[in-house]
Amino acid sequence: MIDLEREQPVTLAAAPQLVPAINAVPGMDARKPLHPRTIYNWASKGKRGVVLETVPLGGVLVTSREALQRFFARLSSAREQRFIERERDPGRRVVRRREASHRAARERLAAEHGI
Repeated sequence: MIDLEREQPVTLAAAPQLVPAINAVPGMDARKPLHPRTIYNWASKGKRGVVLETVPLGGVLVTSREALQRFFARLSSAREQRFIERERDPGRRVVRRREASHRAARERLAAEHGI
């Protein structure tokens, strides 16, 4: 939660200027800032289940640099958690592929031995 006594409020329109590194993605123009709508989407819909913290201030939604840092930290931990879960529980496609491979091996052995 944003603490307005300790954190400097920033409008969602001004927030893209606080995250220039987000544009350091191959194929994107590094000089082009995020669109304010992206920040608004993070605040309203979230990304991967993580929502950007905001508070209404004078009829305007605001966030803070610290809230953005917490948002990115939560996204990173959510991503790491997904990778851990994938390692523990292989996806259904992997399981189906493995089952099909075992079934084919059994059928091949049965055909070789005339069973």
